[in-house]
Amino acid sequence: MPGKRSPPLSSRLRLPTEIWALTIEKLSEEIPDHGQWFSSYDRDPEPRPSQLLAIQNLRLVCRTFSSLASPLLCPYLYLEISYESIDRAKGLLKNPRIACGLRGIRLSLAYRPGLLAYSRSQFSLHWEVKLENACSELGVELSKENKPLSWEDNPGLYEKFKAAEKREDMIRTLGNFGQYLGPVNSTSCYNFFRSSHKIYKEKHWEQFDLLMSGSFVRQLAAALGQVRQPLALHFTDDIQRRYSMMNHRLFLGDTGLADAFIQPPPWNDDKTPGLLPARVLTELPIAIAQAGGWLQSLKLSCPIYRCCHTFPTGVSPERSMAELRSALRFIRIAEVSCPGHWCAYTSALLSSRGLRHVRIGPGQSRYANTSCTQPNCKRERQRGRWFRTAEPTVRSLRIEDVTIFQAELVPMLSMLSPRCKDIWISSLNSPYCSWSEIIEILRRKAGSRIASGKCKLHLTALKGGEFPQRPRPPRGSDINEDYERELAEYDGKMKQVLDYIAGKDVKKWWSG
Repeated sequence: MPGKRSPPLSSRLRLPTEIWALTIEKLSEEIPDHGQWFSSYDRDPEPRPSQLLAIQNLRLVCRTFSSLASPLLCPYLYLEISYESIDRAKGLLKNPRIACGLRGIRLSLAYRPGLLAYSRSQFSLHWEVKLENACSELGVELSKENKPLSWEDNPGLYEKFKAAEKREDMIRTLGNFGQYLGPVNSTSCYNFFRSSHKIYKEKHWEQFDLLMSGSFVRQLAAALGQVRQPLALHFTDDIQRRYSMMNHRLFLGDTGLADAFIQPPPWNDDKTPGLLPARVLTELPIAIAQAGGWLQSLKLSCPIYRCCHTFPTGVSPERSMAELRSALRFIRIAEVSCPGHWCAYTSALLSSRGLRHVRIGPGQSRYANTSCTQPNCKRERQRGRWFRTAEPTVRSLRIEDVTIFQAELVPMLSMLSPRCKDIWISSLNSPYCSWSEIIEILRRKAGSRIASGKCKLHLTALKGGEFPQRPRPPRGSDINEDYERELAEYDGKMKQVLDYIAGKDVKKWWSG
């Protein structure tokens, strides 16, 4: 089929080559004779009407366009914790053409009711500073009484206002507080803050009710149960651009006000146990599996602290984890962009028997490798109790820019399949790690494939243990002889490591 090398769809008026090829193919086919084309009296074939043939050809074209356009209508659905997202998902997935073209869900878990007071103070400070700057530039003072800002009481105000550089911003600032040069005082400021924050507070109490009642998970899973193909689920804590634009529209246009509300969510807040959106991480895959759908890919771009403590009330954690492992048994691609600390959720994700591709990568620096609220977390991690060894089915393993213990790294390398194709370990910080054991596992799992060139191995910038460290280049453009000598020694040691993993008979540079 010529569609593999066809150019992409650059505009709505240009059709890709696949549609034209299938259209011409359908139009060139002859419609076979059927019993309805014969007379019921003499059984002689009747002449085929041209209008009916044109209608049938048009139906074939429309059917072809519809079948080819369904994957392009809504391949990914961007949702957040709100009634609006649930209604949008239900409305879109009712259409079978859109449902059969859906490939993934991106769910934003932004939830910030705990920062309402802080954001309110930032909100007030933002507009008070703008109001003071506008009044100082115009040379007027805010009256403590309920007195409007008039042109008669301030001679020369119109000329100053006309000569100001940012007149539009000044009009918006003064107009917001005083209804376009109305009563600008402390009372109007307070009323403006209270009315604006009422909208903001309603938005987050809506999320609170959806999470506590479980209505969000149930309704979203019921809508996704109509999709009969495997889905990719992406959890993130980023505020979507559309949501930020909505805040801009609510709060007085493009003034940058929404930036004051974009704060990190209180994932690690002990004052609100059980109210965190991390419950969705556990409940949503289970609900999707119970509704008849299945997940093929799962990506975590959010911190996963306290996931073991975010189960619904009245449900035992052991039962919930068993249901979660059953719901994730069809996962083939797992990506954890911000692991922070390992927990039972990561273990359930990486213990899928059908896992093929695993990527453990970095996330936001404010979340990664910080203190964990779970008791005895560090000791449990070192003992390896947070990780459960999966079946050796992984063909592509990528670990980069994370801090990981040996008790976690060894089971991950043990997941490598005998038919692995790609191993990428970069910028890895592993304290108290015995690299000799790690290298032995790599040699046993993928040594023959690396030697034959069927598997690519990439090791660089590994820290911890006795692994050779790449020397830092000296400052400036001058490269001295000591640096060149250390770099040559490092390259020689790395070559010995790669040759030993590939099965070549070389001398080990490490002890043992």
